[in-house]
Amino acid sequence: MLMKDDSSLILSIIILNALSAATLSVSPILVGEMVTAHGFSSAEAGYVISSELGAMAIAVFPAFY
Repeated sequence: MLMKDDSSLILSIIILNALSAATLSVSPILVGEMVTAHGFSSAEAGYVISSELGAMAIAVFPAFY
């Protein structure tokens, strides 16, 4: 049986996974905007997206505790 704290933990894990999936699905749009509006090269924009996805992956680890 799930306790109230367990359900909030599960909800937070679901939200973090949904955010990372949303970032992944709109990343081509974000890269295009960074290249045109901010003058980033494609490689620089790729580094920004990669670091964002890596940070989302690391953010899931506290949920395991």
